[in-house]
Amino acid sequence: MQSKFRLLRFLATNIIWVIAIFILATLIFFIMRVVAFYWIGGEFLFSSNDIFKSFKISMLCGPLCSIGCWFLYWHKSRYTS
Repeated sequence: MQSKFRLLRFLATNIIWVIAIFILATLIFFIMRVVAFYWIGGEFLFSSNDIFKSFKISMLCGPLCSIGCWFLYWHKSRYTS
C-alpha cells in the first residue's frame, strides 16, 4: 500500500511539473518574441513552432524535476521515520 501511494505521488508530481514547465516555457517564448518585436521591430512571430518547443522542453524537464522532488521526498521519509 505504501509503494502504491508513493507511485501515485510520483505520477501526480510528474503531471504537475510538466504542466508548470509548459506554461513557463510558453511565457518565456512569448516574452522573448515581444521584446524582440519592440527592440528590433518587424512582425510579431509567435508561432505554433514555439508551442511545440515548449511542449518538448516540458516533456524532457518535467520528469527530471519530478524525479528530483520524489527523491527528496523519499530521502526525507526514509530518514525521519
